[in-house]
This record gives sequence, structure tokens and C-alpha cells, in this order.
Amino acid sequence: DLGEGLRFVVTFGAVRRVVLGMALGLFGGGALFVLGQPFAEQVLGAGDSGYGALVTALGVGAAVGMGATTLWGRRVVRREAVFAGALTLVGVCIVLVSFAATVAGAAGWVLVAGAGTGVAYVMGFTHLHASVTDDIRGRTFAALFSTARAALLVSFGLAGLGAAALDGLLPGTLGSGVRAVLLLGGVTIVGSGV
Repeated sequence: DLGEGLRFVVTFGAVRRVVLGMALGLFGGGALFVLGQPFAEQVLGAGDSGYGALVTALGVGAAVGMGATTLWGRRVVRREAVFAGALTLVGVCIVLVSFAATVAGAAGWVLVAGAGTGVAYVMGFTHLHASVTDDIRGRTFAALFSTARAALLVSFGLAGLGAAALDGLLPGTLGSGVRAVLLLGGVTIVGSGV
């Protein structure tokens, strides 16, 4: 069943783009989950409360994005375009987070990234439900969840290693490996949106 779902995803362009976008978005966004605490504590010097502010901003932003999309999403005709635009917004915000100098600045960009994530989530799932027939829907979503979880797990594994490997390699602000990996994660999400 999973194989059949994956074959359907690969052959049907409208579904493939959403599944690939979600998987790459989670791959890039996984860096924020893994490196959020070291970013707040070591890079921004904010401690546990700084990390709490980032997590809160992400959650509030996601709730606002999902709520707004739920309220006004019925008016959206081009769901796939809104999904792609939201992913691009998330990626740009994570790139800007990687350059943030304060917790307040980082939390502001994380708030907007969370809102974009909420919009992308609702639009992506709505688009898939509208594009897939009942007889293949379960297998398609199984393929989506498997692909997305695998991308997230790989991201979790690579984020810390990447931060350690890149630490001190790049000049200036990006000399911090944590910042460099966040930048790469954001660029990955922008690429998936584009």
C-alpha cells in the first residue's frame, strides 16, 4: 500500500509538489527544532527564557496562520500557489532568524515563520484532499507522512553534526555553526517553496 501511494505521488504532479514541499520544508525546519535551544542560549546569550520565547512565538504564529487560513481559506482558488508562497515566507524568515542579534528580533521572525507554517499546513492538506480521490487518499497520506517523517528525522540527525562541522568555517556572523545551519535550513525551505 505504501509503495502504491509513493508511485501515485511520484506520477501525479499536483500531489508530488505538495508532498515534496512538505518534506523539504520539514527537512529545513528540523534545524530550528534541534538548534533552537543552543541558538537562544549560546548564540543569543538568552538562556532558557529565550528558548521559551522562540517556542512560544512559533506556536502562536502557527495558531494564527492556521486560524486565518481556516477562516478565509475557502476564498482561495489557487491553493498550491498559496502553499508555495507560505513555504517561501517560512524559509525567508528562518534565514532572517539566522542573522538575528536579539531574542526579540529572532522571536519576531519565528512568529512570522510560524504563521507561514500554519498557512502552508492547512493549504497543503486541503489541496491534497481536493486533488486525491477516496480510493487512493489513505495511501497518498501514508506516503506523505512517511516521507515527511523521514525528512524530519534526517534533519534532526544532520543539524547538530552540521553545526559542529561548520563552526568557525564561515566569516562574520555565520562563523557560528548554529547560525550557518539555520541559514542552510531556511534556504532549503525557500527552495522548496520556489
